[in-house]
Parts: sequence; structure tokens; C-alpha cells
Amino acid sequence: MEHPQVLCSFMAPSQKLLEGIVARGKQYGWQMEFGSNGELPSGWYGDGIICDYQTKRELSRLKNADKLKIVTRNQVPGGNIGTVMPNQWEAARLVKEYFARLGFERLSIVCLRYYDYDVCGCPISPARALQEVYSREGIPIECLVLHNKTRESSYGQMMTRLRRFLAASSHPKAIYCSTPTTSAMIYRAAMAEGLRVPEDIAILSNTEQTEELAYGNFTFSYVSGEHIVLGQRMAETLQSMLQGNPPPARPVLVAPSSIVSAASTDILAVPDSRLLEAVRFLRKHYMEAGVAQAARHAGLSVSMLQQLTKKHLRTSIGQILVELKLNRVRQLLERTDDSLNRIAKQTGYSSAVSLSLAFKHAHNGLTPGAYRERHGHSSPQ
Repeated sequence: MEHPQVLCSFMAPSQKLLEGIVARGKQYGWQMEFGSNGELPSGWYGDGIICDYQTKRELSRLKNADKLKIVTRNQVPGGNIGTVMPNQWEAARLVKEYFARLGFERLSIVCLRYYDYDVCGCPISPARALQEVYSREGIPIECLVLHNKTRESSYGQMMTRLRRFLAASSHPKAIYCSTPTTSAMIYRAAMAEGLRVPEDIAILSNTEQTEELAYGNFTFSYVSGEHIVLGQRMAETLQSMLQGNPPPARPVLVAPSSIVSAASTDILAVPDSRLLEAVRFLRKHYMEAGVAQAARHAGLSVSMLQQLTKKHLRTSIGQILVELKLNRVRQLLERTDDSLNRIAKQTGYSSAVSLSLAFKHAHNGLTPGAYRERHGHSSPQ
């Protein structure tokens, strides 16, 4: 078919997800339509559909539903249905390790909805994956679901639940939330209860919609590198099916690449003031200072600083310094078109080559250029 007619309709849309789909759709010559609020018009006809959490019953109402090629995020693949979904196990591992490096042994989850099922062994909900990962170590995880199971809650009802939840908690508290909207609501509820972010409430968002990840001048940390690739893989899977190929036998899983830190998690939940002082020093001076200077500033030997870091943060002080630099590298790759040489100079690396080597080592072989492309930027010439 020369110009396939494709409908995209999402109950939980993401700008980055749509960017990935649209970019591929233009390459394939698709004629694209977009449904609102996950709507699948019963009279719609065409060649293919990309959607997310619609049920089989909702899909069956489409005209010639059994002949359409469908790519979704929540169905068992087979027949005319392909499945592409986030690798929630990998995301949960990243989040758990991230908060452990900040000194948090556990976290709480706030989400708009909770999907309590798997597709071929992979959870639909990041909340469920996190609960299972922590439960393997015998650590129970709180989860606040803002919408009722049977109907959506009003903004006022959700804010009331949030305020009660935060007020009843011990502090400091780490919270993982599902959307940028939820991040802003948590921040607002915390302020209403006289709580500070991040000193009392540290917030990590499961999104990379960076333009929405701010509340006034306050910025939120976020899981990065998944959504645009997810959109690309959904479009690639549909195109393959439109060309007559069967869908993949198992879901195509897309993992996030990293977590980008911002003001909302700028805290260490550790009891040792010397360790706090050393890490704060590195956060301010990571471009020009090293581990020895941080230890000296905190009144510690390097070996004692290493021991404290391992005990309280489950990592090394050298790795903390590397991560501080790489976090800034990721921000610049996502938000600017600066060359690697320029980024190296801004982040304490001696050259673009040394930056690239460190980046690939920390990101399982992913190059800075490939990371940038995942976020909709092309590398400068």
C-alpha cells in the first residue's frame, strides 16, 4: 500500500512518544490521524492503529477490527496485534539504585492509575514493577492511587488525598510518580503542608517531558531515554506488519537509558554530616575538584570517605563524581545543540574523546550522539 491510513490514539499520551511515531510515520508515507483521550471511533476504517491501554473489547468495536494491523502497549501479541511496551523491570532497577545512592532504603509511589497485570511477564505499571523489586528484599512499598477504580477523581479530591498522605509520612521521604502533572501536584501539596522539596520530600518523575517538568522555577528529576524510542519501535512494528510480516511473538521491550537529576532530588538521606559535606562540595565543584579535595574539605581521609560512601550510599565516592559530571552531560545533550568538545569543557572532561568513553561505559555502550538522537536532536556537524 502506497500511503497507509493510520490512527494514533492514546489514553496516556506523551509528547516524546508522539514525536517518535510521527518521525517514523513521515518516513513511511503514512496518512496519520489522531484520536483524543484514547478514543477509537467505532466507524473508523483504515490500515493500522497505534494505541496504548485500550481493552480488547474497545478494539473489537472498530470496523473490520480483525483485519486492521494494531500495535498496542497492553495486549498479548498475536494474530493482528503487535505489542511494544516499556521495560518496567529495568526502569524499576534504575529507580531503586538511584534512590539508594541518595541514601533512601525505600520509597513511596504516587500514580494516577494502577494497572495490576502483566503482558508476557512484564508489568504494565511501573508502580507494580517497583513494588515487586523491593518486595524481593522484604521491603514494603506504599502506593497512593489518585483516581478511584470506578471513576476519575476531581482535582480537589486528589489534592486532599495527597496532603493527607504527605502529612502522615515520616521525613525525609522519597516519592516516585507517574506523570509531570503528578509531580507538580505533590510539590503543591507539600508546600500546603509546610513541607520542603527536596529536604522533606524528594520527587522523581517517570517521564522525560522536560518542558513540563517545572513548577515555577523549580525543576524535577526524571527517568530519561524511553519515550521517543518507544514511539519509534511502535511505528517500526506497525510498518513491518503493514508489509505483511507477522507481529513479534513477544512484546518489544524498551528500557530507559538513565535518570537525570534536578532540584527535586538534591538531597542525601544519610546521618553522617561529614559525608553530607563531602558530597555537597562535589556537587558545587565537580568540574574542577576531585575526591581528595572533597575529603579534605569534610575533614576526612580519602579511605574514610570511601568507607562512609559505601556504607550509606552503596556506591563509591569516585562514582558519585562521575555521575555528577554525566548528569550535566545528559542535560546538555537533551537541551542544547552544543558540540561534544564544548560539552566536555563545560563538564570537566579534557576532551570529547574522554567524555565519549566515560559516557559509553556508563550507558551500556550508548554513544552521546545516539543518546541525543533518542531525545529528538541530531548531532551538530
